[in-house]
Amino acid sequence: MKSCLISKVSEIRQKKRIKTSVCSAISNESRLKTGRVGARMPLVVLLALLDFPLLFWYIPLLHTKEPRKMPLLFQSLSHGEVPFGFFNIETDMILLNNYFFFASDMSYNVIKLAGNESGMSQEQTWPVYILTEGQIGNLMGAISGVVFKGFIGEVYTHFPFPHEPEKFKQNPEGYKTRELIEEIVKRYTSLSTITIEIDTDAQSLRIGEYRFNKPGFHALLGYLWAGGYPRWKDTVRPSYILKMREAVEHSPSPLFHNIAVFD
Repeated sequence: MKSCLISKVSEIRQKKRIKTSVCSAISNESRLKTGRVGARMPLVVLLALLDFPLLFWYIPLLHTKEPRKMPLLFQSLSHGEVPFGFFNIETDMILLNNYFFFASDMSYNVIKLAGNESGMSQEQTWPVYILTEGQIGNLMGAISGVVFKGFIGEVYTHFPFPHEPEKFKQNPEGYKTRELIEEIVKRYTSLSTITIEIDTDAQSLRIGEYRFNKPGFHALLGYLWAGGYPRWKDTVRPSYILKMREAVEHSPSPLFHNIAVFD
């Protein structure tokens, strides 16, 4: 039992060292200005073979001339930096760490939050799919076409990562694949609900177990407006994104005052 415990601790430490060193490499990469598209692909494939779950930190190494414009890690009050965003260009499903839900649903719920005129705390419930680490799969492996485990891996068997960098754009009609995506995700987990709560006194919002301050939540909305790192295809935004912006910019709620992420 003791040797088994020591072995497990050693494994956890090794994974932490891998994550730390890779995040450091990405931080250094973000300071560089290079026109070399896909210059780090060999490293990406190597990381994918490590089978490190989710691997959201590594995407800036792919097909990018401006790595700093890819906001995928967002600062939370409760958990530090957490991944948020699209994981495949042909679906409008997004994730917040282990929560999976649709951008269209989030946008319409934000519209409802924006209509809060009382200034009092407000609660909502959002439908989400909550996946374990093993159920999520290996995003980087799926992008590289070498590992198709878990939910994300199965999605990539239907919608592979494009070979041409110019085709790496978020499809504004991704909502049309919702039926298929829900069919896939339900093979891994059932639909759950989480509580969304605005604390107007603290100027914060809680999404399930993840709590964001006002600028942090605004950053999530800015990500949706931009279409994530790849940006919206042909700069065309879905109607639900346009409606969300309009509601937020005219909202009487203190949570949305002075929002400046829609440029």
